[in-house]
Amino acid sequence: MNKRGVITVSVLFGLFALCFGVLGVRALTLGRDTPALSQSAIAKRTASANHLEAQIRKAANNAPPTLPVVPSRVSTPAASGGAVSAPVQRVVMLPAPQTAPRPAARHGEHHEREGGDHADD
Repeated sequence: MNKRGVITVSVLFGLFALCFGVLGVRALTLGRDTPALSQSAIAKRTASANHLEAQIRKAANNAPPTLPVVPSRVSTPAASGGAVSAPVQRVVMLPAPQTAPRPAARHGEHHEREGGDHADD
């Protein structure tokens, strides 16, 4: 690397170190002090926290709903000895999406195709 390149890289590295040094010092400062809360504001926040804590304790004491019983194993036709019918599958046909009808071309008129292509008919 020539002397000019070394000087350029050194200057850029110095600017980089300076910028991040300033930003690092700004990030570590504590900033402005917040104003002291009044006793009434502290009492409101304490009451709100106590109410929320009571709701959490009440919810923790409630048991979750019981789950349905799951069979321990699935029986097969050979294992049960009888004929077991297969589950019926239902096919639901949805209606085709409705589209607006295209206007019919009048005699002698040309319409553009999608994409803006002009094609000779």
